[in-house]
Amino acid sequence: MNPDLDTLATRLYVTIDDLLIDHPEWAPERPAAGIAPPPSTSPQSAARSSRCEHPGRFSDMQYLSEEWFGAADQAVRANPDLVDAALPAPTILGYRVTGGPAGQRRWRVVLDGPRTRIDTEPGPADVEFIQSWDTAVAVARGLRNAPAAFLAGDVRVEGDRQLLVRYAGPLSTIGEVLAPLADRTEW
Repeated sequence: MNPDLDTLATRLYVTIDDLLIDHPEWAPERPAAGIAPPPSTSPQSAARSSRCEHPGRFSDMQYLSEEWFGAADQAVRANPDLVDAALPAPTILGYRVTGGPAGQRRWRVVLDGPRTRIDTEPGPADVEFIQSWDTAVAVARGLRNAPAAFLAGDVRVEGDRQLLVRYAGPLSTIGEVLAPLADRTEW
């Protein structure tokens, strides 16, 4: 996705989210268990599905485990686009995943120049993304993209939604930086 299209998509889902907050009656009915992502036939998703069927043979860390967070932190700290992002002040993006095997998991991506990092300590966030385990796994595995999950109502956003528009570039970079972890992750 090019940066202009990414910015447009971000503005669109921020606007839709604001409208749905103001007019909850417009929101579609959601099944209690959520909507399963459609199966994908891409070679990448086929390989990932194969890894899920044989977790010990192809993976070395559980999704959202301390080991996974350590690998994610290393990837984020090593990415020059995130470390060199020209932000006027430190920006904290919170993530909350509910209904997982270990219960609710929360973490933050702290965008703060050379101190950019993944942080699993509790604390405030400028904006927080809230989603179910199934949605988080589908997005992390590349079976679903985050904007589509948001538009479907499977990702809620709390906090300063304008940051999503203002920092669309670093936000999309986070997903790109963490995507390679899927090859080493047990779901």
